[in-house]
Formats: sequence, C-alpha cells, structure tokens
Amino acid sequence: MSADVQDPQTGPLPAQRGSMNDAGPPEAAPTAPRTAVGDVRRDYLTAFLGYLPRHDEAALHRAYEIGRSAVASGVGLLELARVHHEVFLRVLQDTPPEELAGVVGAASEFLLEVLAPHDMAQRVFLDKQTPPPS
Repeated sequence: MSADVQDPQTGPLPAQRGSMNDAGPPEAAPTAPRTAVGDVRRDYLTAFLGYLPRHDEAALHRAYEIGRSAVASGVGLLELARVHHEVFLRVLQDTPPEELAGVVGAASEFLLEVLAPHDMAQRVFLDKQTPPPS
C-alpha cells in the first residue's frame, strides 16, 4: 500500500525514492514566475473592485497608472483586453441583476482609463512617422 503513496507536488515520498542520504537536498516547490501581465491582472482586479463602490477620481487615476505601467513593461492592447474581460467576467458572476447596468458602465469607464496611455503612445509614434508638411 505504501508503494502507491505519492506527494502530488513532488512525486514519491522520500522513503520510496531511497534513503534520505541518497535523496540529496530537498527541492523547493516550483513557484510561478511573476510576469508583467500577471502583475497587471492583479492590480487591475484590485483597482477595479475599489472603483466599483465609489467611482471616484483616485480610482480612475489608479486605472491610468495601471495602463502606464502596462505600456512601460510591454503589455500590449490585446493582453489588456484579455485581462479586462477576465476581471469583468469575475465581477459579473457576483453582480445582482439590478446592478448590471452600473457595473457595465463602470467597467467601460475604467477600461478607457487603462487604455489611455496606449492611445497616447500610439499617437506619439504616429506623429513621429508622419513627415512634417512642406
């Protein structure tokens, strides 16, 4: 019976791999590396949940800062759209029907603030690509 016992994270238990002396040092459990998109997802969820009850300028400023951080770290528009939809879906699952219209409006306002830095960066890029009139 003990031959079938395995730790789901590391495989066979040390006694099954051999003696503790033969096993070498214990391996650390693998952790997921932090990514720019993961950071944006975490920050987006936190900031959006903070924006929903108050709809204040400070929360919208946080949305803008998330967008700036995304631009600086190379997170693209498609990735931001995916993060928005993941967070939005999560929020909608817990939203009572009578509050849906307000949440949809808030999500739109918040997303526009997050996207504003990308829009500005694109305009600057396009301005630099267009030759000045002669």
